[in-house]
Amino acid sequence: MFNTLWHKRSVWTVLFAAAIVASFGVWAVLPSAHANGTVTFTNLSLAGTYGFILDGRGVNDQPVAEHGVALFDGNGGVRGTLTTSTIGSEMSSRTFQGSYQVNPDGTGLIMLEYINPPVVVEEPPAEPPSEPTAIRANVAVKPDCGDRINKTAIYFVALNGGKELMTMQNDIGIVAVGSFKAQ
Repeated sequence: MFNTLWHKRSVWTVLFAAAIVASFGVWAVLPSAHANGTVTFTNLSLAGTYGFILDGRGVNDQPVAEHGVALFDGNGGVRGTLTTSTIGSEMSSRTFQGSYQVNPDGTGLIMLEYINPPVVVEEPPAEPPSEPTAIRANVAVKPDCGDRINKTAIYFVALNGGKELMTMQNDIGIVAVGSFKAQ
């Protein structure tokens, strides 16, 4: 009976040890497979709706923050909305559309196009009003600030199979870093 009990314990010990060794072996192989470039990304790696935030510096080293939602179609097309905030100005929202390309190593480029919203400025009236109730500034659209298509490039590296992106935007007038996350 002692030999049978010892034999059963030995079998379970060997199986348990084999399971531990096998699990360590799997974990040891996975990072090397990833580091060796066997994981391949494509445009299809980005598909669906992503929330994003970008934070950086704009013209005259002014802080700039943007957040929004982007819809990647899995075929190289992207569209969405974003809201921009800078110190000293109101937040502005706009829509965008564009394209993206994902390289096999997970790096890539998003090219966005959006129309600048018109900038509204208030100008004081030329003459003081005759009645106190008539005080109102003239409202005008600042020239060359609206209906202009802007393009921006956002460089990225995909993480977690394309469910997350770490980004860097480096255009004339803005440098920002941020992240996109699948919703």
